[in-house]
Amino acid sequence: MTDEEAIRDLLEEQYATRLNEADVGAYVELYDDDVVWGVPNLPDAKSRDQIGVLLGKILSKVSQTVEVAVDDLLVDGDHAIAMAVATGTAARLPDGDPQPLALRVMWALRRVDGEWKIIRQVGTPKPTG
Repeated sequence: MTDEEAIRDLLEEQYATRLNEADVGAYVELYDDDVVWGVPNLPDAKSRDQIGVLLGKILSKVSQTVEVAVDDLLVDGDHAIAMAVATGTAARLPDGDPQPLALRVMWALRRVDGEWKIIRQVGTPKPTG
């Protein structure tokens, strides 16, 4: 598998699947220990533990389904930058109506012991519809 294929798999498949399955433990394993995780309307998380706490709070209130489509990817040795659009739906628990969501997401990644890990994430809302 090429670096590009491995990164696309990490973001389009593993990231989306773990998020959609609300598997917080598996989700945080996609990140390196040296991380900054920025999502709209929340403080930045600067560790996998902090990501887990914040994501756990989100997923206790919202059910979501997300698809990730990487549309720009730059790889330079053991570092990479990926940009994607994440689209899907989110519904307040226990019985809210699903609402469309869309984010422009940028990730910085680093190869750690032969495996790509996310080291920075920034997401900004995009118009839906």
